[in-house]
Amino acid sequence: MASRINSEKDILLDDTDIDRIIRGGKTDYDGEVLRIVGDMTRTFVDDILGTLRERGIDLKTSCVVFIGGGAMLLKKYLESSDKIGRCIFVEDICANAKGYGLLYQIQRKGR
Repeated sequence: MASRINSEKDILLDDTDIDRIIRGGKTDYDGEVLRIVGDMTRTFVDDILGTLRERGIDLKTSCVVFIGGGAMLLKKYLESSDKIGRCIFVEDICANAKGYGLLYQIQRKGR
């Protein structure tokens, strides 16, 4: 995403800047850059959700649980998508690591 915007707008935008823009934080970038980042993020989210649907996951009639920092970063885009019915966000950015830690403990006890 950054490389496309950098070449189109002749600026040096990095991933930290993109995260800040996605979160709606204060930046010095003009409205056109903000629009491009928003459009690209929406497309990214739509592509991910489309891929899940293609794999047979029904996002409209299920309750979808989003976990982790990436989900929190994309929360407003996920919530506004018409491809998802009901969704819940686990806001603990360490939730994935904690879950894998629990699975590891269960596996070790089973040996």
